[in-house]
Amino acid sequence: MKEKPSCLNVGCGSKYHKEWINLDLDSNNPDIISCNLLKGIPFPSGRFAVVYHSHVLEHLPKEKALGFIKECYRVLQKNGTIRVVVPDLENIVDEYKKCLYENSRNLSKETEANYDWVMLELYDQTVRNRSGGQMAEFLRQKEMVNEAYVIERMGHVGASVRKSFLSGRTESTLEIIKRNIKALGIIGFFKKTLGYLATRSAELFFCERYAVGSFRLGGEIHM
Repeated sequence: MKEKPSCLNVGCGSKYHKEWINLDLDSNNPDIISCNLLKGIPFPSGRFAVVYHSHVLEHLPKEKALGFIKECYRVLQKNGTIRVVVPDLENIVDEYKKCLYENSRNLSKETEANYDWVMLELYDQTVRNRSGGQMAEFLRQKEMVNEAYVIERMGHVGASVRKSFLSGRTESTLEIIKRNIKALGIIGFFKKTLGYLATRSAELFFCERYAVGSFRLGGEIHM
């Protein structure tokens, strides 16, 4: 009999491990269990030797965070390992201070652009009202005097967004449909499409402020 996985990946998104148990809010992938983490982790106490979540905690409402962490420890075995990845505020603040100093001592287009970027690191994902926010706009500039700096700060995610923009290639409607059907399944695709159309119709009917409110209650915002 195949041994049950003893490692748990919580809030995995599209990055999952087939030899682990993977949880996310809503998924049609058979390797990922759909689960509302705010309602608890659906496993018995002491089930896992390892519990891991990356860039999940900062997306939860602050008042729900402690309960979520307690759930992670509840399903963890005695002397097990829990690993939590979150944005490094200390590093961002130190970088902000460095950029501020550089601009006050040796102002240039590059130092000014670095300062603008680190301000986005500090605030954008907390205050944005649309997907991607100003960070995405920054990455889509035709010319970035501090491109190397931004890619160093963001890693492969920033490099991917930048490469996609520079390639000038955008997916056709048919390609988008095929990609979503592959990811969601035909039934899941139509459910999501109908849900989007209903939501979008409501947004247009009730005006933009409701659209912003709907977005900010989604999972992209840092809480």
